[in-house]
Formats: sequence, C-alpha cells, structure tokens
Amino acid sequence: MVSAVTSPQNKTQSDREIPLAGIAAEYALLVILIGVFLWRGFLPGWRKLNSDFPNYYLAGRLYRQVYALDRVYEWIWFQRQKDHNEIPQPLVGFAPHPPLCAAPMVPLSSLAALPAKRVWILLNLSFLIAALFILHRLTQLCWRRILLFTSLCIFPLRTNFMLGQYYIVILLLICLAYFALFRGHRFTAGTLLATAAWFKVFPAVFLLLFLRKRDWRAVSGLVVGALGVAALSTVIFGLDVHRVWLLEVLPRAFRGDLLGPYDLRWSSFSSLWHRIFLFEPELNPAPLLSSPSVYALAQALTGTTLLFAFLFSTGQTSSERTTVLSTITSPRRRASSGSGP
Repeated sequence: MVSAVTSPQNKTQSDREIPLAGIAAEYALLVILIGVFLWRGFLPGWRKLNSDFPNYYLAGRLYRQVYALDRVYEWIWFQRQKDHNEIPQPLVGFAPHPPLCAAPMVPLSSLAALPAKRVWILLNLSFLIAALFILHRLTQLCWRRILLFTSLCIFPLRTNFMLGQYYIVILLLICLAYFALFRGHRFTAGTLLATAAWFKVFPAVFLLLFLRKRDWRAVSGLVVGALGVAALSTVIFGLDVHRVWLLEVLPRAFRGDLLGPYDLRWSSFSSLWHRIFLFEPELNPAPLLSSPSVYALAQALTGTTLLFAFLFSTGQTSSERTTVLSTITSPRRRASSGSGP
C-alpha cells in the first residue's frame, strides 16, 4: 500500500520510464475496454429496463403511492403490483434487498420506469467519476492507469450499468470511507461503511477488521451509523417490512436459498455447493454427491476461509498508515511552504 502511493514527482518519473510503445498499448487497451463497456453495458441498459432496476423502482413507486411495504417480499403480490403499474418487465422481486434500497428510487418514481432508469444510469456515472477521483487523490496514479484498472473490471461495470444496480453507490461510499480513514476521521469512515451495508450487507464485514485492529472509533462509527440508518429506514418505511427482512429474508439469503440457489450463473460458492451436494427433484435431479452434511461442511469452510483471508490479508499497522498519510499530504505541505522537492 505504501509503495502504491507516490508523489506527483515520482509519478512523472515512473511515466517517463515507460516506453512510448507501452503507453500507446495502454491507451489502445483502454479505448477497447471503454468501447466494450459502452456497447455491452451502457447502451443496453439505456435502451431496456432489464433487471434489477425495476425491483428497486417498483418498491419506491409503491411507497410514493402510499402503500405499506410490508408485502414487498411476497413474490405474487409484488408481481401483481408490477402489472398494475404497467412496468414492462416479465418478472420482478424485491428479495433479498434491504428496505433502504427503495429510498433512492422514491424521487425517481415520478418518472416512467425507463426514463427513471436513464436518470439512475447518469447518476451512477457521476458516482463512478467521484469514486475514481478519490482513488486518484489517494494513490496519485495517473488518470490513464486509474481508468485502465477500472475498465479491466469490465464484467461488474457492464452488469451494474446494464441492470441498474447499487454497486457503484457502494463503491463510492467505500472510497469515501477510505479517504476519511486516512484523513483521521475514523468515526466518519465507520458511518459511511454502515450506510453502504444497508444497501448490501457485505460492507459490514469491515466491523471485524476494525475490531481486529482495535480501531474503536471506527467500530463506534460503524455501530452508531448502522443503528442510525436503521432508525431512519424504519421511520420512512415502517417496522413490519424490516422485521420481515431481518427474520425471514436475510437468514435465507445467508444460506443461499434465494434467487435460484442451484443456478451457477450467480458465480457463488453457495450455488456451486447447492449444485454439487443437494438433491432437488426438479431444480437439481443429479447432483455429483447428494449429501446435506457435506454441503453444510463446505458452506461453513468456505465462509470461514473467506472471512479469515479477508482479515489476514488486509489492514496496516499504525506506523504504515501514518507513512501513507504523510506521503499523500507531503506534496501539499511542500507547496504551501514554498520549498522545493
């Protein structure tokens, strides 16, 4: 991490060390990847609703129509509401999304579904630019490299923009938390991660990292932020929908029992273990080894391994963090003092 953060002078020197052919190749690859993203992600998302955007949009529209949202996780009821609102999407479903996912759609629900999605795509584009600007400030990498690294994530970028998902929003919140952390605002970093966790649960794993590092201000920020966002979401959408999500939807989501548990296109270990070890007469009639016990063991080992891999492969000591912070701020200090490099 320390070596990745360079001053502008070092950045210029490293660029000079790259042959012109290498720089040209990077630009060519960048143009190709951006073209693929526009062709396979941005434009299809602009032209069609697809999924997942109608799921969020319909929940926000129902709230705008003064419906109680305690039934949004009922597939049949939600599907009927889609028909009543004339949303041209074959199938919708709000599970397993937290209720807060409906909040950004409430202002957009005054528009028709496709124009609302186009506004959401433009907002996501601005969120992505903001996140990349933060990464540029923190790493001091040149914009060519920032854009190239981003474009190499072609599949998740394509999926997010084509389906109208929330992952760019979460990326921006994590980048803001990262920026706040290295500026010494650890409580703020925790609250930003807590907000991200109320859109998708996985940022909550940072709580374990902060506990391991004994960063109690970040821990308190994450806990207080999570409780504050939960209280705000409850005030907006009501207690019943949160009770259903917490007690009925979330446990099934953790077990991988939602959204086609045997479908390998989800690219998850849960769907893989479902397909290999669990027998289901219609969805999975021929598993490799029908054994619920082996399935439970594989699920537990996978979750434990990924968790400890995350904990042991992340984090820095306080001295490393101070070094990174001083490296980031040193060019500004030199400029303010008028001294040379």
